[in-house]
Amino acid sequence: MPSVAATNKSGESVEKGWCSCLPSMLYAQANRFRLRKANPDARFGLIGKLLHSEWSGLTDDKKRPYIERYEEDKIRFEGDKAKYIDEMAEYEAKKAKYGYASESEGV
Repeated sequence: MPSVAATNKSGESVEKGWCSCLPSMLYAQANRFRLRKANPDARFGLIGKLLHSEWSGLTDDKKRPYIERYEEDKIRFEGDKAKYIDEMAEYEAKKAKYGYASESEGV
């Protein structure tokens, strides 16, 4: 799951998710280091082609763990997105209450 380590105002560590990754990208993240080690002189584009070739050759059973992780991550992302939208609506309402211009109004 792609994420960034962050801290909230009280200094607690929180996980900040970017978005849900496609199963093929999860496979690439898990296997890029192995291919870089096996092909130290290979450039970025070649590593990408090798990863794509490997992913295309996998059976459905071997792809299943990455697909399941994708589905779990997608559910998490949708929940985080809904929470963010609610928080932003509250923030905009609070700004309007105190007379601050909305960012979407182009101050």
